Amino acid sequence: MKTYTVQDGDTPHGLASLFGFKDWKSIYEHKSNEALRGKRGPNEIQPGDSVTIPDAFIELPSGSSATLMASEKLPLAPVIIDAHMHIMSGNCTPFPVAYYTQIEPRVSGLLSPASSRKTLNGVGKVFSFVMPFLGWSPRVTLKIGEDTVDQNDSVPAVFRKMDAVKELRDCRPSFLGISIVLTMDMDLCQLDGYKGYPVYREAPANDSRTSTGSPVATPEGLPPPTNGLGKTSCDANTPTARKEKKRYLFNTRLTGAVDERPDTGVAHPGEWGLFEQWSAQLLATKVACAEHPLRLIPMYHYEPRRYSKWTGQEKSFKEASLAPNWDRPFSQLATESQAGMFAGFKMYTSQAYQPIDPHVPSLAKFFARCAQEGVPIMTHCTPSGHFTHDRRLYIDLDPAAADTLSQTDKDAYQDGRKKRDAYLDAKEVHTQKEKTFKDYCAEKGLALNPYLYQQHGMLAADMGVMLPAEYWQYYGEYEDARTAMNDAGEDYERIARSLRNHEEISARYKRANKDLAKMDQDPPLRLKYFKEKHLHPEAWRPLLEKHPKLKLCLAHFASDTCLWSHYLKDENAKCRDLDDVEYEKNWVTSIVDLCDKFENFYTDLSYLPLLEPLVPYPARSKQEEKALSKMVKDKKLPLMWQGLAKACKANKKMLTKIMFGSDWYMILASKKSYSKWYQETIEGLSYVEKELNLPRKVNLFYQFAVVNPMRFYRLPLIADNLKAGIEAFVNDAPLTEEEKEERFSQTSERMTRNYPILKNLAAVLEKVESASGDDKGRLYLDQVRFVNVVPTS
Repeated sequence: MKTYTVQDGDTPHGLASLFGFKDWKSIYEHKSNEALRGKRGPNEIQPGDSVTIPDAFIELPSGSSATLMASEKLPLAPVIIDAHMHIMSGNCTPFPVAYYTQIEPRVSGLLSPASSRKTLNGVGKVFSFVMPFLGWSPRVTLKIGEDTVDQNDSVPAVFRKMDAVKELRDCRPSFLGISIVLTMDMDLCQLDGYKGYPVYREAPANDSRTSTGSPVATPEGLPPPTNGLGKTSCDANTPTARKEKKRYLFNTRLTGAVDERPDTGVAHPGEWGLFEQWSAQLLATKVACAEHPLRLIPMYHYEPRRYSKWTGQEKSFKEASLAPNWDRPFSQLATESQAGMFAGFKMYTSQAYQPIDPHVPSLAKFFARCAQEGVPIMTHCTPSGHFTHDRRLYIDLDPAAADTLSQTDKDAYQDGRKKRDAYLDAKEVHTQKEKTFKDYCAEKGLALNPYLYQQHGMLAADMGVMLPAEYWQYYGEYEDARTAMNDAGEDYERIARSLRNHEEISARYKRANKDLAKMDQDPPLRLKYFKEKHLHPEAWRPLLEKHPKLKLCLAHFASDTCLWSHYLKDENAKCRDLDDVEYEKNWVTSIVDLCDKFENFYTDLSYLPLLEPLVPYPARSKQEEKALSKMVKDKKLPLMWQGLAKACKANKKMLTKIMFGSDWYMILASKKSYSKWYQETIEGLSYVEKELNLPRKVNLFYQFAVVNPMRFYRLPLIADNLKAGIEAFVNDAPLTEEEKEERFSQTSERMTRNYPILKNLAAVLEKVESASGDDKGRLYLDQVRFVNVVPTS
């Protein structure tokens, strides 16, 4: 039994529902509440009253109604927590980043960073039947949030089919599928993010440059930016905004030099209506989470470089100063003492900064405060995933590491710099000559387009005048400058493309004359540096040693099947990932060790396919690719769940440090549906359970999908302030009254249902946290009984 102090706003019926009772009478008439009955009537409670809550559960018999029964077992509502998933639109990625990281390496030359996102999205939708991810990514954030709740509602159907979760077969009346929404602030996903510069910056109204840097007329009807709700921003669709013809500029780098000459391009005009910048994603996420209260619980993406100040006088990225608003995102969090909508912070170092980074002044203060206040941080940790297009340049900021680069690499970048300078020089001459020609034509009242003329020196017949020789002089100089710029641009782009893109393994193998030893003598050092400094679990160890209580989850448990194959064979040996990057210490080994060393360190299973084979090495040739395919087909390779079983055996603390996550909707890239991911994860964990053969039964799915996320995110402890934060947003949301009615008409009803179910977890959390020794944090099946907090009809 436990004692509860009545709070302002509590009702007898509400308390009964909160603690899993069919009616208030069962609590009020319990013998332990004799003192309460002496001063309050059957339906009277006042703030400050002490109420004893008897232990009970609601068992579902074959009949249609719920029956209250006494039990020593804790009642556990059917709550499943997806600790890692996404609803942000693919349109949240600035198109140049998407182009340089995903498109150029695959279809080089067909598009450009200034191409139309709308066209690409349209093509994706056409092929979405082959790759479902392409159909989800173009949707706006709010739409993805709505559709994700529908996907989550299908999960109980999976439970009914699987013996491993038979306790959940009758759970639908009280099922609460909670999805932890990881937001993604991608606005600063570039090296110049160290200056606090976003990838896109708004072009001045009088700046009409094209992607070549040349001023030309801008198309009319330019769409305004989206607000993430599937509508355009109200203030951006005014006649004034349309008249200004707003659009985005971006810079493309070749080196990591702080003072590198800018190569400015102009995004496609349609970007202004499609790109979801961080503020738009943030609003859409809040709306989605308020529309589905406690079904979608968001994490605030802390992009530390947003709080870097840059004057332009600095000589080094390290000279960036700290903005005074670095701690403003903390006001968005729901804690035990503060109302808010966000359960903690999301980070993404591959966008790109290091956990301890001398170029980012906000990081030290940020981590210190998170450690002090127990704020959970979820961060990406796998060799792959979304990364900045500038990732090959970060080694340039470390002179000692840059000195280890091969002479071939140094010569290639030196040649690239020369060609870049030649192109930028030609670009400046072209801009000057074009301006001279336009100014002359404007002064004389002549047309710019030479195709209006029938022949040299003669205007179209209906204009009836001769052209002066000056016209052809200025026009010829302009045309010569344009030709020179295009030639220099093509020359530069050929080498720039090869330097930007990570060389494919097969190309490296071929360049080494199919000699593996020779190939290993020329490793991809730029990529290796970035992954080790920005992503490897060991990059986080110094921070954890400085803040041992920091609540941190390194997501995906490394994920890379090649790393897991090496781990299963020898956890202490050198290893390679699927990009053929070699590491002294295996990522998996590091994560297992960090889980052992640090009390609040976690990992998760997002995008960790437990039933897929472990690839022992990256394919270097067609022959190796065929050999690997045959091993997979013949089922000669171990599966991911076997590696996970080894990790759990190696460190007994792992059972309380791993969280279930789907990485929805990213898993659609692997052609796995939401329900299929649940099914395969549950099946894989059942195999791990058998392998562990624990003396006391622990259902790993319940442990990873209920207990561990509950402990990491502190959900029962912050539930009251999550509720208050959602209610405050519903009242104050920057939406029209019609939009509020459309979005939030069911919020109160849904909150009334979901809030008591979530609060029901508090007793379970208290139970597992109060255990001692190896039992701390573990949920044994003989301790609880799954119940329906919401009575059946």
